[in-house]
Amino acid sequence: MPARRPFAPLLLAPLLLALILTGLAVQARAEAVNACAIRWDAWYSNDAGDPGHDTAITLGNPKYRQSAPLHAAFDADGSISWRPTQASFDAEIEAAHRAGLCWAYLAYGADAIVDLRLPMMRGLAFHRASALKNLVPYALIATTSTIGSARDVASAGRAIARLMGEANYKTVELNGARRPLLFLFYDAHDVASAFGGDLALARRALDTLRHLARDQGSGDPYIVVLASPAGLAESLRRALGADAISEYVAGRRTGKPESWAAFAPSIEDDWRAYAAATQAQAVPLLRSGADIRARCERPPRWERRFKPGDACGNYVEKPDLDQLKAEFLHARDWILRPEAKNPARLLLIYSWSECDESGNCLMPTLGDPTGQKLKAIGAALGGGR
Repeated sequence: MPARRPFAPLLLAPLLLALILTGLAVQARAEAVNACAIRWDAWYSNDAGDPGHDTAITLGNPKYRQSAPLHAAFDADGSISWRPTQASFDAEIEAAHRAGLCWAYLAYGADAIVDLRLPMMRGLAFHRASALKNLVPYALIATTSTIGSARDVASAGRAIARLMGEANYKTVELNGARRPLLFLFYDAHDVASAFGGDLALARRALDTLRHLARDQGSGDPYIVVLASPAGLAESLRRALGADAISEYVAGRRTGKPESWAAFAPSIEDDWRAYAAATQAQAVPLLRSGADIRARCERPPRWERRFKPGDACGNYVEKPDLDQLKAEFLHARDWILRPEAKNPARLLLIYSWSECDESGNCLMPTLGDPTGQKLKAIGAALGGGR
C-alpha cells in the first residue's frame, strides 16, 4: 500500500480536471446573456399607405441618410426606396448572429390578432423564410392590441402560440425549464378599445395564451410588461400576472442638445428604478442612441410630438464605440447582481431598427455598413463571433 501512494495524484488529476471543467461550464451557462434587440420594421415596403413610405421621406433628408439600412436605393430625384431581398435580410441575420443577439419583433395586427401579412411584419416574414433563420432566435413584442379582445381571446392566443412553437422562437431558462419569451407593450388606449379598459379581461387573454403554449409543449411563457414609469409597469405586471417588468426606451433627454456621456447615467438609473419597483423580476433596457432629429425634422404621419417649425434641439449626440461598449459592459455586470432581480439574464435593446427615431440603430446602415457597433457590443456581451 505505501508503495502506491505516489500514484494517487495521477489517478485524481483527471477527476479534478473534469470537476473544474464542469464548474466552468456551469458558470458559463449561468452567466450567459440573453440580449434581444428591438425590431420596428418600417423598412420593407414603399406603398403610400405603409409606414415605409414615411420613413423613406424622413431618412431621405441628406443630413440623415447615413442612418438608412443598406437596402435603401436612391431614385433619380434623390428620394429613397426600400429594396429588400432575401439575401439582404440574410445579411442582417448573419450580422446579428455574429454579435450574439436575438431579435424582439414589435408585432402588428388586425382585429386584435397578430397578422403576419401586414407591411410592418415583413421583416419577420423574411426571417421565417430564411435558410439561416435558426442562427438568430426571435421573440415577439405583442401589444395590448394583439392579444385578443373582450369578444375573443382564443384566436389571438393561437396566433402567438403557433409562433412560440417554431424552432427558433426565443426561450429563456429558469429553474431548469425553458420558457418562450414574450414582451408585452402596454397602451391604455388599446386596453380601452379591446377590453373596455378592464385589465382582468386582458389577463384572461394572457392566461389563455399560457394554456395554449403549455398544451402544445412550448412551455409557460415568460412575459415581460413594457411600460413607463416603473411603478406603472409593476402595477400592470401584478394585474396581468406577468413575470417581469421593463420599458421600451430608457433614459431622459433634457430638452436641449446633450452629450452621450451626460445622458448615459439616466439609462442606468432606470435599471435600478425598475429593479427596485418590482416584487418579481426586471429586465434592463439599453439604448444605442437618442438622436431624434431626423424624426423631428420630417415627422411621419403618426408622429404627434413635434410641431411645424420645431427647433428639434432635444437630442443626444451619438455614442462612440467605446461609450456604446461601456454601456453593454455595465449591463452585463448589472444583471449578474442579486439586486438586479434578473435570473433570466435578459437584456432588451433599443434598437436594431428604430433607425429614424434613435438615429443610431444597430443594424448595418449606410453610415455603418460593416457593423462596427455590433462588433463593439458583441465583444461586451461575450457573444461576438
